[in-house]
Amino acid sequence: MKDINPNYVPLESDASDAIEGLTAVGTSIIFGAVDSFTTTTPPLANLEPWVNNGTAANTVKIKGIAKGALNSNPQQFMPLVGP
Repeated sequence: MKDINPNYVPLESDASDAIEGLTAVGTSIIFGAVDSFTTTTPPLANLEPWVNNGTAANTVKIKGIAKGALNSNPQQFMPLVGP
């Protein structure tokens, strides 16, 4: 796992952890993580979905779902079993 946001400091308005909903899917982990902060006043944590397979090189953002100053706030991931 790599440090997605090495400058992360919890905001007064964001007392929660920087990582949400760790969920194992096969050999990977899917989670929501703060990778930046908005430029709004007050600043808000930008929480987006990420995936990791155990290496720093393969820790990647799945997608920036929300645009601009919004965050997607992903939580409670659940693996689905296919056919």
